[in-house]
Amino acid sequence: MGAAIGLMLGLAGAFLTEQLDTSIGTIEDVESYLKLPVVGIIPYLKTEDEKKIGLMQRLWPRELKGKERYSHLKNQLLVHYSSSSPIFEAYRSLRTNIQTEVFKEKIQRKILLVSSSGPEEGKSITVSNLAVAMAQGGLRTLLIDADMRRAVIHNIFGMKNEPGLSNVLRGTVDSKDAIRTFADILISETGFDEALKIPGLDNLNILVSGSLPSAPAELLASPEMTTLLVKLRESYDIILIDSPPVLAVADATILASKVDGVILVYRVGKTARALINRTKMHLIESGAQVKGIVLNNISPQIEMQY
Repeated sequence: MGAAIGLMLGLAGAFLTEQLDTSIGTIEDVESYLKLPVVGIIPYLKTEDEKKIGLMQRLWPRELKGKERYSHLKNQLLVHYSSSSPIFEAYRSLRTNIQTEVFKEKIQRKILLVSSSGPEEGKSITVSNLAVAMAQGGLRTLLIDADMRRAVIHNIFGMKNEPGLSNVLRGTVDSKDAIRTFADILISETGFDEALKIPGLDNLNILVSGSLPSAPAELLASPEMTTLLVKLRESYDIILIDSPPVLAVADATILASKVDGVILVYRVGKTARALINRTKMHLIESGAQVKGIVLNNISPQIEMQY
């Protein structure tokens, strides 16, 4: 009787543990469960701000908001790191994997959407750093912020959010007047003196999200968006688009059918495995080509290197 009860409790405990442990923690788990290749592994970054906080804040971290959050994101931009640092190597590897494995050919005027299942997974800083790495690798790169609900890209690069994508789609400004060049980045609020030390960043252009529209999904689904992408494709080697999370709103699935591929960003331990799989299936059903997944916030912790 004791053995039988022990066996039943063991099975119940194993089942409960499996149900509670809904995240995916290893590369093998991700690839076997999602049937997607892991194209990048981004290490956890401990910034200078995090080094200064006390033990209690480490144990119970508070959510960063407003200017504090944007400052935290700015500090994670590649221009603040040494080109020999592990984080730079991680994005070089991601760039190489996209060029050689995702598209199976040299990139020729490709458009790539970067998204995630839910918020706070690091997709915006990931796509921003990927854009820097692409430009630094000699590719004419355009970074588009298509998240017209919670725009972040302009804050990461320290520039104003108007004019931008929404203004272009409304026809109030021409795309060439809305696109920011490397010169605009240098004279922005952030003033990236470090960027001058990194060759190739003059290949980077940015189109911010623009003024907040009343119906973002309708703008992204419009013929004007399709026409704009066709026009911009002729001027760049690669276009990277940041979008809202897939499961939150329809914006990402609308854009997914207009691009050459989608890369998902997964912050390890953040999202349940069932939600990630639902995200993948949702994109596929919309006609998207999901090319791979980036694992973000991977331990061990890597110190910030200047």
